[in-house]
Formats: sequence, structure tokens, C-alpha cells
Amino acid sequence: MIKKTFAAAVLCLWFMVLGVLFVSLNYLKTEALPSREQDSPDREMVSKIISGALRGTETFYDSLRKHHVPAETINTVIGCLSGLVDFRRCKPGVQYELELSPAGDVVQCRYYVSPVEVYTLKKEKDNYSIYTEDVEIERHIVKLSGEITSSLFESFGESGEDDRLILAFADIFASDLDFNTEPQPGDRFTMIFEKYFKDDQLVGYGHILAARYETASDGYEAYYHARPGEKGSYYDAQGKSLGKHFLRSPVPFSRLTSGFSRSRKHPILGINRPHLGIDLAAPTGTPVLAAADGVVVSRGRRGGYGKQVVLKHPGGYATYYGHLSRFARGIKPGARVKQGETIGFVGATGLATGPHLDYRIKARGVFRNPFSLRFRPKMVLKGRQLGRFLARKEEMSDIMGIAAPRYEKRLGSCKASGVSLI
Repeated sequence: MIKKTFAAAVLCLWFMVLGVLFVSLNYLKTEALPSREQDSPDREMVSKIISGALRGTETFYDSLRKHHVPAETINTVIGCLSGLVDFRRCKPGVQYELELSPAGDVVQCRYYVSPVEVYTLKKEKDNYSIYTEDVEIERHIVKLSGEITSSLFESFGESGEDDRLILAFADIFASDLDFNTEPQPGDRFTMIFEKYFKDDQLVGYGHILAARYETASDGYEAYYHARPGEKGSYYDAQGKSLGKHFLRSPVPFSRLTSGFSRSRKHPILGINRPHLGIDLAAPTGTPVLAAADGVVVSRGRRGGYGKQVVLKHPGGYATYYGHLSRFARGIKPGARVKQGETIGFVGATGLATGPHLDYRIKARGVFRNPFSLRFRPKMVLKGRQLGRFLARKEEMSDIMGIAAPRYEKRLGSCKASGVSLI
């Protein structure tokens, strides 16, 4: 009897233990795996991030609609950013990030026109703030040199750098060298320039800090220098401004087809007569630049010269630009122009066998060969400014002296807002 009672008690105790274990395991399972009803509120609290890039002719509005963003929300974003961004000129590749709250309201939007041009819209309490981000970029300094084989453009093209850089290089020496006619095989060029990156992506080029062009018989040097509160410009090794009162050529990178002559056989009329200017061949529509500051004296058709512009300059000088295809906007008698301003476009109007510019310069009533004239520098550095310039020049000269044809060094980070890009 006692044995039966003991066995029943053990069996009962065993069932009680199993019961406790079952309840405990079920409780733990419930804690570890909450139900869908418990989980959904947490998931609903997460903001939605929408990112994309404009493709083809797609607009910002179209791109966001593809992501099912409500039209009202898109209009809110565009309305806020329109003071900084011209959405009518959206370009392919423009990127954006839009953050929406769980309720679908705009939290933040970042609009990337370029790696360094970023506009932000941000919700702050009941209002939106908009601003331009001051992006951090990396500054590199690069020294590049090469030898002319056929033309400056072709020789530079082997470097892999953008053509903007060689155009800026040619512009530095525009008052002393005509890169249309003067470069010869064996000439050498060297430049030191700034190069900016964002996340290893090229943002653009800064200033050319120093440049040198060497021919068989001569050499030209230029160093960038900015006086306090003024825009920087280029000076030779003695601190004399390279900017002259007249450009060497009003059509950069054209080709000289006929020089200055007191007697030349006319290609159409077939008779000998003076050619008191130079002919610079270039494709129709190539911009023609004002050789110097001046005032438009005349603009119109003039016999064999076709469409022609005449400018009057200080010091008794006048320049003539013939065979133009058309005139630039605003060019009319009495209009003032600045050196380097586009006044017209290359053409073949009048007596011309092909598109070219007939360029003439008159000095105190007498036509002169534009390539034989020499003009004084616009400015000469003195005193402290000259001292600062010479110290900087020595630093650049040391880098130019590096034997390798290419040298590049990272100098650190800076804010994009303080950088002028070409």
C-alpha cells in the first residue's frame, strides 16, 4: 500500500514538472517572437529614403513620380528649392536624395547639381530651411611638361588632361604668343596647376600657378599672383604683367593663311594689291574677340570685306574685323567692349574663298603688321607686392625644375566655396 502511494506521488510530481516546463517554454517563445500586431508600429516609425538621378530629358518631377512620390509633396520640394535651383535647366546625371517621414511629409531633400554644388531643404519645426552646402574637397598641385611635335593641342592631348586646361594656358600668353602660327616642333611647355577632387572624382581645375613656353630662341614665363582684394593675374619673372593692351590674335587657335604685305596677288581678283592685315582661317561660327578695350565705330557690310566691325582704342589705335558671318549681340556703333569680348563670328562674307577673319590694326592712321607691334605691360609690381610675388615665384621655379614630365602632390582639404574653377 505504501509502495503504491509512493509511485502515485512520483508520477504526479513528474506531470507537475512537465507542466511547469511547458508553460515556461511557451512564455519564452512569446517574448522572443512578438506578433505582427506588436511589430508593425515599430516598422512604421522608419523614414523612407528615396534617391535617384535624372536621365535623358527627364525632369526632377518626372523622376520622383517614378518613385510614386505624391505630386503635392514634389511641388513642395520644388517650390522651396526654386530660389536656388533652376529646375527648367535640369541636366542628365543630376542626383538627389529625398527623406520622407512615416506620415509622408518632407524631412529633408538634397539636390546634387555637381559634386561641389549641393542644395539642401530641411524641415525645422513648422518651417523649411534651404541652403547651399559648403562641400569639402581635396586640393592637388600638378606639374606637367611636354614637347611640341605638331601642335600644342595635339601634344597636350597626350597628357590625358581636359582641353580647358590648354585653352587657359594659351590664354595666359595671348598677348605675346600666337599659338596659331608660332609653335614649332621641338618647342617645350611646362605648367603647374591646381586640381580638385571629391571622393576621388575630379571636380575641376583651379588656377594655373605657373607656366613656361620655350622655343629654340626664346622663352616665356608666367606666374599667377593675386593682389589683396583684387582678381589674380599673370606676371613675368620680373613682376611685369603679361596682360598687354592688345591680344596677339583675336581668334585663338586659328591658322594664318595670308600675312601682312604691301603687294599680294588677290586670290579672287587675280591682281596685285596691298594686304594690310592678316588672314586667320577658322571654322564658320568661331568667336572673334575684341583685341583690346574700345568703342564700336561701325558695324555692317563694307564691300569686299563683307560684314565688318571696326573698333576704336585709346592711344590712336583702331582694329578691323572682316568677312564675319554675323555680329555678336549688342555690337553696334557707340557700344563699349572689353578686351576678349566676343564681337562677331568667323565667316566668308564679301570677297573670300573660305571662312576666315581679315584682321587689321591701324596705329595713328597707318596700318601695321599685328605681329610686329609690341605693347607695354598693363601693370608692374613694386614694393611689398613684388617681394611676395618673387618669393612665390621661387617656390614655383623649384617645382618646375623637377625632372619628371609629370609630378602630382596632395596638399590637403579646403572648402569648395573658396575655390575658383575653370
